[in-house]
Amino acid sequence: MSTMDRRLYKAATSGSVDLFKEVADEIRNLQLEVTPVKNTILHLAAKLEHEDLIKEVCDKCPSLLVMPNSKGDTALHIAARIGHLSIVTYLVVKSFSVSTSIDVEQGGNQINNRLRIQNKGNNTVLHEALRYGHSEVVKELTEWDPELWCVLNEAGESPLYLAAKGGLTEIVGKVLQSSYPLAYGGPEDSTALHAAAIWNNQGIVKLLVAKKPGLIKEQDLYWRTPLHYAVSYHKYDEECDVIKLLLEKDSSVAYIRDKDGRSALHFAAGNGDDGVTKEIIGRYPDAVELVDNRGQNAIHYCMSGCHRKVPPYTDHYVKVLHCLMSKGRDIDDLLNQQDNDGNTPLHLAVINGISALVESMCEKKGRVDTDTMNMANLTPRDLTIPSKHASREEIAVYWDLYRVDAKFGRAEPLNEKEWDRLDTPEENYEYLS
Repeated sequence: MSTMDRRLYKAATSGSVDLFKEVADEIRNLQLEVTPVKNTILHLAAKLEHEDLIKEVCDKCPSLLVMPNSKGDTALHIAARIGHLSIVTYLVVKSFSVSTSIDVEQGGNQINNRLRIQNKGNNTVLHEALRYGHSEVVKELTEWDPELWCVLNEAGESPLYLAAKGGLTEIVGKVLQSSYPLAYGGPEDSTALHAAAIWNNQGIVKLLVAKKPGLIKEQDLYWRTPLHYAVSYHKYDEECDVIKLLLEKDSSVAYIRDKDGRSALHFAAGNGDDGVTKEIIGRYPDAVELVDNRGQNAIHYCMSGCHRKVPPYTDHYVKVLHCLMSKGRDIDDLLNQQDNDGNTPLHLAVINGISALVESMCEKKGRVDTDTMNMANLTPRDLTIPSKHASREEIAVYWDLYRVDAKFGRAEPLNEKEWDRLDTPEENYEYLS
């Protein structure tokens, strides 16, 4: 295979039109002059933004316009990726004025054939411009060929998905107001609205739900809606809140569950977000009744979620718990609901050693059953750790249950004698000295 003439390479990297003219007269076929990754002189000139050289090369050998390198990129892919508007415009216009063998083979409109060439990632020039946020290049390309908005790449990303992901609000607004045909899809069956929710762009969310409100309920490969991701990734913000907007537009979205059976409220409680929790149960109080595939409700998630966070987050989970318990005695069955392993929320709070949550639940003694046995016949108190190796939190959990006279479930509790040596809660902390 031929490699690029060293003088031609020097002309490409330096941008020297004179050197190119001198060398080009001696070279029989410029298409054979490529680097190891199959870049032609036009690829290199586009990459280095040598506009005068690009014009000279295209005049000399227009067939280079459609030649791909080893990644499937044409020179126009490279120019769009860099975002050099005048070069992009020149290459597009030049494509109108010349004809190559590829146009004859493909038939149809030659400019569209070239603009829709896809590289090895199945990206068109529009995908490349959007991925790097070049709004002016996007406008230029789509004025020439609006149907570029319909082409998906190998990852399943539509151009609109990339625009939403990139926060290109002006571009999204313009294309949604147009009569252009559109694809809304993203990877793993997601949509442009999923992208806007994940990247917390309220402006784009507003535009999308106004144009196509059905996107709110669209579920991806994991059956998650845009609301699932908004709740998962972002804290509640009254000033600019995507979560509130989605809930206001379609009430049914609060009840949609993912493949694991988790609703948006499960995610909010599991993340310790009291703002989102209040927003959801304030609008849809019965959403708290939803359980996941393990039989766990939002209160279970509140108990388990705190364990994954560092201590400063504990207060947030206590607020979530108080918010959930504030619904009154009509949710007492949920406070004591057992999951598939028989664990109540209190069991999980004890297992995870979160004293503040155990204490909050014990304050509701009477509403909260402290003596329920799980599938292993263990009460919450059986799950405490009576050992001098216990942490301060684990020791505090034991005494939280002790104070409300929570019962052991076993006839002969393990290590009960070790606890009997401790007369008061305060003496227990001698272990820590």
